[in-house]
Amino acid sequence: MTDQPLSFGAAGVPENPDRVRAVKRRIAAAMLPPLPPAALGEVRLLPHQRQAAARLRRILQRHGGALLADDVGLGKTFAALAVAQHYECTHILAPAGLIAMWQAAVVRTAQRDVAVHSLHRASRHPLPHFAASGHDTVACRVRPLVIVDEAHALRNADTTRYRHVASAVSGCDVLLLSATPLHNSPRDLATLFALFRGPDAERIPDDVLASLIVRRHHRQIHGRMHRGHRPRPLPSVRTHRPFTVPQQRETLDRLLTLPAPLPARDGAVAGALIRLGLLRAWCSSDAALTQALTKRLQRGTAMRDALDAGRLLSNAELGSWIIGDDPAGDMQLGFAELLSSHTVEPDGRHSALHLLGKHCDALRDLREHHLANARADEVRAGYLRTVCERHAGTPVVAFSQHARTVQALFRALSDIAGVGMLTSRQARIASGPVTRPELLGWFAPRAQGRPPPPPSLRLHLLLTTDLIAEGVNLQDAGVVVHLDLPWTHALRVQRTGRVVRLGSPHRLAHVYRLRAARAVRQVLRAERRVAHKAALAARLVGDRDAHATVARRSAVDHASRWERCLLHWACNVGADTAERTRWPRMATIRSSHGVTGAVVLVQTVHGARLLACVLRGSRWWISTRADALVALSQGTLPARLGRSQASSTATIRPSAVRPPAVRPPAVISTLPVLRRVVRRWWRREQAAAIAGIALAAGAANSATTGQRLNRTQREAMTWLRRRVADRSTVERASIATYVREAQAMIARASGAGAAAALRSWMAEPVGGKGDALPDWRVHPELCHEAPPTGTRLGDSPELQPRVGACLWVRPA
Repeated sequence: MTDQPLSFGAAGVPENPDRVRAVKRRIAAAMLPPLPPAALGEVRLLPHQRQAAARLRRILQRHGGALLADDVGLGKTFAALAVAQHYECTHILAPAGLIAMWQAAVVRTAQRDVAVHSLHRASRHPLPHFAASGHDTVACRVRPLVIVDEAHALRNADTTRYRHVASAVSGCDVLLLSATPLHNSPRDLATLFALFRGPDAERIPDDVLASLIVRRHHRQIHGRMHRGHRPRPLPSVRTHRPFTVPQQRETLDRLLTLPAPLPARDGAVAGALIRLGLLRAWCSSDAALTQALTKRLQRGTAMRDALDAGRLLSNAELGSWIIGDDPAGDMQLGFAELLSSHTVEPDGRHSALHLLGKHCDALRDLREHHLANARADEVRAGYLRTVCERHAGTPVVAFSQHARTVQALFRALSDIAGVGMLTSRQARIASGPVTRPELLGWFAPRAQGRPPPPPSLRLHLLLTTDLIAEGVNLQDAGVVVHLDLPWTHALRVQRTGRVVRLGSPHRLAHVYRLRAARAVRQVLRAERRVAHKAALAARLVGDRDAHATVARRSAVDHASRWERCLLHWACNVGADTAERTRWPRMATIRSSHGVTGAVVLVQTVHGARLLACVLRGSRWWISTRADALVALSQGTLPARLGRSQASSTATIRPSAVRPPAVRPPAVISTLPVLRRVVRRWWRREQAAAIAGIALAAGAANSATTGQRLNRTQREAMTWLRRRVADRSTVERASIATYVREAQAMIARASGAGAAAALRSWMAEPVGGKGDALPDWRVHPELCHEAPPTGTRLGDSPELQPRVGACLWVRPA
């Protein structure tokens, strides 16, 4: 695209609507990536899946990683496989229960060179290094793709699973799939992005964070389908008022006044935590509280027997000693003297026995009182009967965190035909135990790809734990019942997402919830915690209501809104190249808010960029943020002008954009002035990128990468420079080749796995002759090609930005 001097004409007459639409189409054609084919093997992708695949491919090319966080049920599996078809080699990490689903999806989409691995296996065994496996020749040149399904399982960086996965994906493009990536704190997101961005992921600004996430909501898909006059692909959700289960106040008082327990040898006093666990079990069911009290009595009996033998057990020793469910039964697998070598002095033993006795006596009294007065489970069973009768003919799935709750309600409802129970240990119907696939096939045959079962085996109510709350298709059901409140808002969303999915035969999905009595809720404060986590996820990942104010929308929401705006502009973007070249490049819209600025399409060596340029007094304010682009394209002032400016915004004084900015708008809006503004912005952007590398690397050749180094890379460059500085001139000449190779390796060692390998390499001793410098090659996380990088900044005309199109905004 050539950069021709364009102007408005004599008096700056506003352009006609056709010209404005043509300029918008030109901008959309340059910014929107090409869509993949609609046919993917036997699967036909929906429009939103193709758009997600196109955006993800562009993000992966620029950043080496991305997060697909579409709402549950929007078809993230096939969108990810549409991205995988552009890679020579793909590895899929999925929970063990979803491996069969992924293997079937790979077969349906006719994918080649795709391997499916168990994510749970990484908790016990290291995974192969994906960048060095598979293709002997191709793997050295092409970065493979690693798809991580239910990626929120890796939100804790201190686990063995995370360390194994981080090491395995080093040097690969990483595509994370999770509808609920944030569960507890912003650190969850930082930990996920550290897999491909390294330890500096904790300091990602909101606008950069939004550029790594693709997220759409159910309501957005509804709107597009309605406007296109297509059948509704997803059911609407109707959330009913929660039903309050009556609970005894005396039981609550006894729970809150439990004496302090005796901690294990390696534990701390956790009376408040124990009371919290008992309260949550009681909120689930009376049976769950009975089981929790029984387990506490088992623990007390085991510790008493050990204290009688003069031993104090640790948590691990207690876990190996306790068996069965009866606290008065035989629970010993061996003698206390053989289980523990830690002895207790007589004085300490007497005080410990006294403390333990008080706690166990209180637990025993509470258990007897609870068994004599508990009636809440009968109310829960009656409520489930009412829900099933209200939705006769529609399958109902009820979730609980506690297996004992599921078992108790299954026994209470066993007289109803078509009731099934599923926990981590067993799957059962009224006639006896069955397998898990059989149970799911009888309850949701359409979702499981099975023929309809005979009437005698058809299930209408499935009582289950959160074992199948993630990744399992149950769209045959139309009703979800939350038997208790989960710890996080994310798990509640996952439960509902088992029903609200593509291919559901229902137009409306119903959601019911049971909650504890008001006094218990006030003590537990679980609803407040869940609401806080939901608001945090909405602020960082995006989940605001469509009518929320601009200030309340997240950066991800603004990015999604800008994408919808571009899609609306691209109504005729499918025209051939000859027609596109005839589209005008400049047009004017009038602002009733008195705004003077421009939405500028800039062609750079790194691709097309869009700038929101606003004239404020004597300065040009420039931003690449989506919220600023949306506001300016509508003729309004970006909200960020009244607040602090982020790293993606800049202000340029009029001295940098001659002639002075105080001239009338008709003169300001000439293209030469805009060119100087854009070039000034481009020099600042490139200088900041190179400065970030120069401060850390100390190596001139690293400036050609066009990407910043993370904290561990900067430490490695400093360590290498100090190692070389300690040597003589002759020794430096002899290890010059090793040093250059190490510098290039450090510059491309991004990601958490590579950072751990760098720290291990720096901890190794370096020999006097430099023969240990190449020892980084023993770490497979460091032996891979660099991700796609930019170009060195220069004064060549080919490297300067060019204005491809401009949508001027002038006061009305």
